[in-house]
Amino acid sequence: MNKSDAETTLLKTALESLDLEGLSKESGWSPKSRKVTALGWCLSLCLACSHKAPSLRVAATFMGLVNALTVSKQALHKRLRKGGGKLLEKALGAALATKARCAGKGLAGFARVLVQDSTCIALPKSMEAHYPGSSNQYDSSAVMRIQSVYDMVANRFVEFALGPYTRNDQAAASDVLDIVEEGDLVLRDLGYLTFDSLRRIGESGAFYLSRYMSGHKIYDPDTGAELELADLASASRTVEVEVLLGAKARLPTRLIAIPLKEEIANRRRQKAKGNRDLRRAPDKRALHLLGWQIMLTNCPKDRLAASLVFELYSMRWRIETIFKSWKSGLGIDSTPTRVSKATLDATVHAALLRVTLVHAVVIPWLEARDPTRKVSVCKLMDLIGICAGLAGIDPAANENLLENLSKHSRYDKRKRKNTLERWDQLVSEMEGLS
Repeated sequence: MNKSDAETTLLKTALESLDLEGLSKESGWSPKSRKVTALGWCLSLCLACSHKAPSLRVAATFMGLVNALTVSKQALHKRLRKGGGKLLEKALGAALATKARCAGKGLAGFARVLVQDSTCIALPKSMEAHYPGSSNQYDSSAVMRIQSVYDMVANRFVEFALGPYTRNDQAAASDVLDIVEEGDLVLRDLGYLTFDSLRRIGESGAFYLSRYMSGHKIYDPDTGAELELADLASASRTVEVEVLLGAKARLPTRLIAIPLKEEIANRRRQKAKGNRDLRRAPDKRALHLLGWQIMLTNCPKDRLAASLVFELYSMRWRIETIFKSWKSGLGIDSTPTRVSKATLDATVHAALLRVTLVHAVVIPWLEARDPTRKVSVCKLMDLIGICAGLAGIDPAANENLLENLSKHSRYDKRKRKNTLERWDQLVSEMEGLS
């Protein structure tokens, strides 16, 4: 590809901004052929990872097509082990560290809105020593857990970490502290609820919004007396009160109890009663509390009104939709039966590098092309493998490919608002209250 061709290839253009030559020296990577540059190496593997059944053979094919040569899968594997995999990892880190080209609408009172969550990938059993999964007396498994942090304001990922399934979300609760900054708001589910991480988020000048976990004791901050949550949430109206959380931690926090619709509450209660574990059979008070959404935050009232807490927390589902798109669109959970750890890690890092660049470059480009219609990440990921793959090999077809990508990756027009439209509405409501 010549330079003018590269300018029409979004993925290649994004990779060119990462100083890959410098990163290759840090990684100790050097190609066997002078025709394969650090850019060509990363581009080839990013394109190959979108294949539904990624393998060294597929990667070697893309390497040959993109760089106008032929390469064996054995030679590719050798370069992966000699710094090629490390180059992809460093490129991913550099991509995550770059500033967003086109940020979304900011939320009044917060610098960033960070959603921390994880997704798991089932692996061949040969990977069990490196990525142990769940096990019992009869069998065991290999599972990789990808910890992620997504910025709702910039509409992009800012952190990834690979680990075994056995390192659960609670163990990763403090990971976000490496990147959290003053004024950030962190949204997480119950799996990340630890008193220490909440305290440290607050000490860093940032804010958290989390669900309350049943069973945690709460206390009156003035008298120190234990409070009964069921008594506080006794009327069919939103309740908010300052409490101390935890018998030992005594963490100052703002508790907000929001009554749910009767239909949703009854569905929760029915599910709880159907639990086969008799040790978790709910009593009368527990059934009553299932009619409430109980949230914890250190955000003061003037920054976050109780009336908007539930809608803001529901934005966390954005990352779940993105995880779904990885698996249904990019096939990130498709791994070869026989694979080395070096190949596996390189494949996942290449896939995450591609995901990062799609959010940082491709989506802003699509939004600028047609600001009137929101981009569906699920539809986009379904199409990006085909379009970007062909663009990387045949740049002459780029314009037509990108036109089709723009046309077919949008949300359909419907009465029910999608997540991005709800976000825009939430931003407007918070601006009106500030």
